[in-house]
Amino acid sequence: MKYIDLEAEFNLLGHLMAIPQQMASYLDLPTEVFTSEITQDAFVILRDAFMNGNKLTISTITPRLKGDKEQNSQTLKTMMRSALNFDAGISADSLRTLYKKRKLAEKLELATVSLEEKATADDAVQDILDFMSELESGKDRLRVKGVDEIFNTVTNMLDNPLPTLKSGLGELDRVLRGGFIKGKSYSISARKKVGKTALLGQLAVNLANMGQRVLYIALEMGSEQIMHRMLARSMQINPVDFLNEEGQKAGFKDNYQRAAQVFPKTLRFIDGAGMSFDELKALLVKESRRIDCFVLDYWQLVGGKQKNKSTSEHLDDIAQWLSDYARRNNLLNITATQINQEGNTRGSEGIRLAYDMTMIVHVNEDAPRPDLIGLGRWIEMTDTRYTPFQDAGDENTPAIYLNPQGVFFYDR
Repeated sequence: MKYIDLEAEFNLLGHLMAIPQQMASYLDLPTEVFTSEITQDAFVILRDAFMNGNKLTISTITPRLKGDKEQNSQTLKTMMRSALNFDAGISADSLRTLYKKRKLAEKLELATVSLEEKATADDAVQDILDFMSELESGKDRLRVKGVDEIFNTVTNMLDNPLPTLKSGLGELDRVLRGGFIKGKSYSISARKKVGKTALLGQLAVNLANMGQRVLYIALEMGSEQIMHRMLARSMQINPVDFLNEEGQKAGFKDNYQRAAQVFPKTLRFIDGAGMSFDELKALLVKESRRIDCFVLDYWQLVGGKQKNKSTSEHLDDIAQWLSDYARRNNLLNITATQINQEGNTRGSEGIRLAYDMTMIVHVNEDAPRPDLIGLGRWIEMTDTRYTPFQDAGDENTPAIYLNPQGVFFYDR
């Protein structure tokens, strides 16, 4: 059998025999992480003893194990000696990883069988996606944590504070308390034609310029159209110039090549018009180790609704999965959503329950502008889990302005 580390198994069990109270941190550990009969049985005996408040020694454990008593006694003594040289937490993490690899190998084998047995390739692909989703969701993540483990995590966070990723817009960074944080999910909502894609594109470029590996999932506009907007800002032109006679004038191509040369290469795109929820999950599972951030434009365009679910339930499932996925993989998730004229999220309010922060971009229809170009916008914070409620601007005071010439936002 592959993916086995008996030394780590012996080490962890030796620690639990020497310091029984440590079992509190490992009660959730699946018995299957241990790969031999004696290590599985020993773990079950130690766990049951801890739960019942009983004290155990090698002499009292040995009779309860199957097999030769003398050999089992020697094995338990070896476990005790092994515990002197290794860290129990590292051993437990290693065993969890190896267990997951064994499960992955098992799922891949089942997927191969499915490929041979299914009537169509699409059926086989669906089975494989189900296997991947089950593994990625990590059923073994539902484990009880002891307070010492939580204290260690908090201490590590204090020693190594989470970096904030600046949006590049001062007013937005102010209400974010410094910037975006990896592992958290943010939604940016607006009515049609308010500038969702322009804002998301600008955020994606700013994050990529900071060295972040960004995946832009374009479900509405194509990647070339979005790129026109992104390049137009640095070229100081209107994006439509790429499509009209301006693009044929002398010097245009040189200007474009200069902008393209300095454009961040850590930004990638997927043209996903018509993408289903299953396709979105498969994409993000595949890319999870290649990205630091993903931008979804936009939520309500993710298709693949199952027949037995309403649109609201479908969108709720997407929002919750994206939030869980970002948190588990420590990725920044920025998602655009569309709202109706009354300010309600079209299709579902589930994203407000699932995400860490939700914001709405409003147009300042009558607010005075500092110049003749750019209509003001203000940002309403509608939900937040980790910062005080604070808006950027208000109905009478724009926080950012949309420059229609290059289709980008700038601060007041």
